Amino acid sequence: MLFFGIIKEPAITPSADDHILVKRVQAGNREAFDELVKRYYGAVYNLAAHSIQNGEEREDVIQEIFLKAYRSISGFRFQAAFSTWLYSIAKNMLIDISRKKHPLQVSIEKEAGGIRIGDTLSDSRDDPEKRLMENNAEISLRKALMNLEENHKQILILREMEGLSYMELSKALGINIGTVKSRLARAREELRIILSEKYPA
Repeated sequence: MLFFGIIKEPAITPSADDHILVKRVQAGNREAFDELVKRYYGAVYNLAAHSIQNGEEREDVIQEIFLKAYRSISGFRFQAAFSTWLYSIAKNMLIDISRKKHPLQVSIEKEAGGIRIGDTLSDSRDDPEKRLMENNAEISLRKALMNLEENHKQILILREMEGLSYMELSKALGINIGTVKSRLARAREELRIILSEKYPA
């Protein structure tokens, strides 16, 4: 997906480092930003998909996230990964949207958990019944994620689906590592409770 369309500028190699691309964008190369969009569209989509169900609205929000990143990229100081900086923009925008839609949200303050939403399901291509069960489990998981408090939803997606480290989560979310660990524990427990109450096995 090209964000600003095809422009005749110097070619971007697939192996170019994100920071190199950012420097090119800051110098006025829009094609470099198109490359960044292609690299991170899927990750931003995953974040938005678990917050916004309406397809057209979700696409509008994704475009707004990248537009805000483009408008703000001149202020990028290379002190963190571009992905961390972008996730922070996405996170803040999605939280703002969620607050407007759901001004009252309850945070479950319980420890532990143990649910890992990024765990890979076993190969069930030769077992239609097992495949159906796994599909149903995935649907239940996605529905449960939609019911999570926004902060919990985002930290689970970034950690379990996008594979961010504790340090990357700390930078992206603007919280210390201790808070990252405790928020993850609460998020997993909240998800476990929702799954057990609304989508029992």
